Amino acid sequence: MSYEKVKRITIKGDKITINSACNNVRPLIFSTWEYGQQYESLRDKLFWLFKDVLDGNLHLETSVNPRIKNSLMVYYANPLTENRSCYKEAERYRLTKANEIFKLKREDFENDFEFERAISKKLYEDDELREKLYIEAQHYAYDNVINSMIEAYLNDSVEKNKYIVVLEGRGFLTKLNYSTYRYTWDRTRAKQYDMYDAWHNSQYLQNSRIERA
Repeated sequence: MSYEKVKRITIKGDKITINSACNNVRPLIFSTWEYGQQYESLRDKLFWLFKDVLDGNLHLETSVNPRIKNSLMVYYANPLTENRSCYKEAERYRLTKANEIFKLKREDFENDFEFERAISKKLYEDDELREKLYIEAQHYAYDNVINSMIEAYLNDSVEKNKYIVVLEGRGFLTKLNYSTYRYTWDRTRAKQYDMYDAWHNSQYLQNSRIERA
């Protein structure tokens, strides 16, 4: 799979510039280019930037601005497959859209549970509509998570503490280089990372977790 290895992302005003190289070209040749369209707002550019990272088109190196990387933790710390609030949001969207078609009335039911169950029952009788709304609802929730990441970046409310990687039964990570790593039993000698980098490294190591330094 081809992707861009991103060494640096610079944001000034509404302009985003990226310094990157294609992973399939050797030797790696890094160049700087402007991201997005000139007529787009910064918020729009950030939306597509974060989406490109989540979709695997952009791989962020450790040198990328921590404020940008740590904004991604809004998603990675609560991935869509595990974030119950996202599921609830997606389900609420799906039922609302379905009832725009079915037009059931809340006052005809004893409570909200019976009302929503009636909508769900009718929805499950229509396979095509159910599949269509399921996909729409997932995109809706996914987009909302990305918008939360944008808010975290714009408000500079991202995590700023340093983190370490804990290796179960092996101590603490001091260095990771592709498939090889080093560790220590002394917590004070553990390598300290920004939250995103600590999380990213932990994904390569079995039975590991991150903790605040």
